[in-house]
Amino acid sequence: MSYNWNLRADILEISHRWTLPFFAFLIGSLIGIGVSFLLPSPYRAESDLYIAYNADGVYRNPDDYKNWQLGELEAFTSSEHILNETLDRLKAEDSYWEDTTTEELRRKLHTYWRNAGKWRLVAENKDPGHTTQLVRVWREVIIDEVTGATTQAAVMLELDNQIQSVTNSKVAVDMQLTQLAQMKAALDTWVGGEKGQQPLDILERWHLQTIATNIATYNPVALPLLEKIPPPEAPARDYLPWVERLIVVMQGDLEIIQEQSATLTNQHDALTLDWEEASDASHGLTAFLIVEPLSESNLIAKPVRRTSQLALVGGLLGVLIWGLFWLGRPVRESRK
Repeated sequence: MSYNWNLRADILEISHRWTLPFFAFLIGSLIGIGVSFLLPSPYRAESDLYIAYNADGVYRNPDDYKNWQLGELEAFTSSEHILNETLDRLKAEDSYWEDTTTEELRRKLHTYWRNAGKWRLVAENKDPGHTTQLVRVWREVIIDEVTGATTQAAVMLELDNQIQSVTNSKVAVDMQLTQLAQMKAALDTWVGGEKGQQPLDILERWHLQTIATNIATYNPVALPLLEKIPPPEAPARDYLPWVERLIVVMQGDLEIIQEQSATLTNQHDALTLDWEEASDASHGLTAFLIVEPLSESNLIAKPVRRTSQLALVGGLLGVLIWGLFWLGRPVRESRK
């Protein structure tokens, strides 16, 4: 049996059978209301944060660095450190949270943002009062911890400058130490050589005089020795007492500079240890981030799904299913 579909006739028929889609909508709405009671809607509370990035830092790609830092901040808001602190504060306020784990807490919390500026912190829970409490405590922990982390990041910058200064000083001191050690070795070698009655070669005498001049640049005590150098016509052995006095002065300088180098090494190690501690406390955040709370006007828990919304959706689905059933009549008629 064939069936010729006539849109006008179908519309006319539906208009006379309006009770059918009405009842389909009613049944669907009732089902939606039933679902809302069987599956209660969780509640959602929001809190806003103001996130600012101070671009005073000089970087090759400042935009990339900023976006990376904002990503780090988002990860930090849901990190174990933040969640554990949030859970500890919640337990201290209300025994309701005693059996809650950090993983359960993580599933209840969400962060929404596009760039620096306004960030939305969203918490979802089955109880409105505890939902509001959750987002409030979470925001407080984020502000406290981020402020502490950025403070430590600022300490890192200061420690960086101090470490660089100590490093430069140690390089200079070690260079002095190397030069003095080389000059002392040259004098020790000269003293160990054979000395006769002949005057020193002019180049050898200049070499000793140059060493004495360099020693005087490190220690002014050696300045008078420059004036007491034996005359050019003096035999080589007459230089021995003078050179030995230079070695004594140089040995004192070496000991002093060695102590300075050791002190700078200890300072560098101590500063590096402080830097590592500050780095751990900064949690990878920069000192150029600013986090502040915004208005609490939206800090009120609201249901994610309202009963009226489920009733409307259920009713529309009922009408849609009825409509599909009605449009399938030609197929069913053709099979008879």
